[in-house]
Amino acid sequence: MTPRAMTDDRISKEGKTLLTVSGKVGLGAFPLLVQDRIVGVLAVFYDQLHDFSDQEISVLAAFAQFIGISLEN
Repeated sequence: MTPRAMTDDRISKEGKTLLTVSGKVGLGAFPLLVQDRIVGVLAVFYDQLHDFSDQEISVLAAFAQFIGISLEN
């Protein structure tokens, strides 16, 4: 997760281009895991800088896990 997607070196050039086009600056990416395999990614975007709280991270991570298991089933 990053509140500053445009200056975060972990975000690829292509990803920054996509975020620029869509006008988003905050980003959270949560892997959809099934038995230690990543089957997708839950991406959360914000129009403004956004600091993810511990509670928000916890809820989104749990939601991502639920989605991953649901996709597998």
